[in-house]
Amino acid sequence: MTARSRWLLVAVLALVVLVASLVPGGGGSLSSPFGVVGADKWLHAAGYMVLAAAVTYADGRAVVGVAAAVAYGVLVELLQLGVPYRSASALDALANLVGAAAGALAVAAVVRAAERYAGDAAARSTRDR
Repeated sequence: MTARSRWLLVAVLALVVLVASLVPGGGGSLSSPFGVVGADKWLHAAGYMVLAAAVTYADGRAVVGVAAAVAYGVLVELLQLGVPYRSASALDALANLVGAAAGALAVAAVVRAAERYAGDAAARSTRDR
């Protein structure tokens, strides 16, 4: 995947998160998969996990992935202040942070493992000659 297509993916995901955050909700409450926190917090975490993972993959640095996703999440929460059927929430922002950190760290770990595997494969190939 080229750098341009990675950033295009980030833009598309950011648009999806924005639209999902600003359109009217279904009105009913969602049941939580684990019962500890509301389902909306899981949706926040999942959305920002994917967004931060994509930024980390595009940029190569987990800290940039987390920072970009969290900053975007704060912006979206502020935009919700002007939407009558939505509300901004510090707990939503916290769920965004948790999801962003998980997504960025997961991608960073997978990339490191892939690089290590590629390096080991190259070393084995050189040894076998």
